[in-house]
Amino acid sequence: MKKIVFLSLSVLLLLVLIPGCVTSQTPPTATTPPVIGAFSSNPSAVNSGNPSVLFWKVTGATSVSVDQGIGQVDVAGVKVVSPVTSTVYTLTATNSAGTVTGSTVTNVNSGPLPPAGIPVIKVFSSNPSAVNSGSPSALFWNVTGATSVSIDQGIGKVDFVGIKVVSPAISTAYTLTATNSAGTVTQSAVTTVNSASLPPAPITLNGISMNAIPGESGSMVKNGRTYTKLPSICVGDNGNDLASRAFLSYDISWIPSNAVIDEVVLSLGGYTSTGLPTYTDPVYGPQYGNFGALEIYRVQYGTFENLDTLAYNDPGQLIASGKITNYPMVSPWSLAIKDPASGKSSVQGLVIAGQPRFQLRMQFFTSTNWNGVADTLCFDKTTLMVKYHLP
Repeated sequence: MKKIVFLSLSVLLLLVLIPGCVTSQTPPTATTPPVIGAFSSNPSAVNSGNPSVLFWKVTGATSVSVDQGIGQVDVAGVKVVSPVTSTVYTLTATNSAGTVTGSTVTNVNSGPLPPAGIPVIKVFSSNPSAVNSGSPSALFWNVTGATSVSIDQGIGKVDFVGIKVVSPAISTAYTLTATNSAGTVTQSAVTTVNSASLPPAPITLNGISMNAIPGESGSMVKNGRTYTKLPSICVGDNGNDLASRAFLSYDISWIPSNAVIDEVVLSLGGYTSTGLPTYTDPVYGPQYGNFGALEIYRVQYGTFENLDTLAYNDPGQLIASGKITNYPMVSPWSLAIKDPASGKSSVQGLVIAGQPRFQLRMQFFTSTNWNGVADTLCFDKTTLMVKYHLP
């Protein structure tokens, strides 16, 4: 009986020691650390508390996290943040071969928020409006909501309300310019000198340069049937190769319904470029293609809150100068806004119809260049200059 027990224990010991008799499974070991393909914030500069979007794309990781309280995230994703101070976000990606990190910064502007609206010139006139050569005439003005007011013809900076006596030798048009961070307004008053001709016609007596309305302008990113609205004015694609189109809204309610529009100029300034948003991509072009032309369409989409798939996909009306193939251009970009069919200002019909907004959509001809990197043109400052006269 003792021999049998001894032999059984010996057999059991051999089974344990013989390779292959007892096995265990372990996860495969990575040979290289993870790769962070993209990690950026857009826009990279915001006012305190305003949203910015973090984009990231990581390959080869078993764990991905972002600090500043965000925590564990998927290997590719989007996260909206609203920092009150400039913040560095660090992404950490890990697998069995190692850990890599990447950082992006969202800067918070230190300046004050823009005022609610553009300045208002309540009155600007000359009295008497016709004098003999060298005789006096008084300019009167009253401006509200401005941070700076000036008059040309050598007068310079003036108070918001005032009177200035002038004695022109020839008929003279005086132009008052009122400015704040939301835009610039101009208005002219003419003092006619008897037996002297007026300045050369036509005289544009009124004009304004306005910024895009913050609450009605921004961009939309398309992901299948999901459309994400962002406050930044950006065109291109993100690190997930999702297309972004920008929307611009300008207030034209102040233009008289009988005004004749002389000129409308869209200025795209303060832009930043991320990745390779180019017409012909020298790096990825042969493999992935390129974005093609940057196009600008007139699309009356209403309010930004009501933006939907219809506004994103509306064919719109391509403006006459709205097919740009030599971007990026020297900032600011200045484009004459005209109806390509008639060559007339696109604003004129809206003014006659009493419409309060002039709105545009910017997009690339091709939605993405499929390179897995965020490629965007973002515009921090866009203005619309409208000049008109009254019949």
